Amino acid sequence: MAPALKLHVLPPSHPCMTAETALRLKGLEFEKITLTPGPHNEEMERVYGPGRTTVPGLLIDDEPVHGSVEILERLEQL
Repeated sequence: MAPALKLHVLPPSHPCMTAETALRLKGLEFEKITLTPGPHNEEMERVYGPGRTTVPGLLIDDEPVHGSVEILERLEQL
């Protein structure tokens, strides 16, 4: 069974676009959560942990993966 994927993004972030494109190219279904600039810092820290205020972030089921390079590496493992 495929894991539940939730991608946290801010438009027009290039790292977010990279992560989203990778998910689409791999044919993976995901939920895209578009955050509001400014308040996104608190939401990212809540989901991904202290000091993790930048986007993108990806939840794979309950596993947090933070940062575009880390997301791409983790997608290769799936």
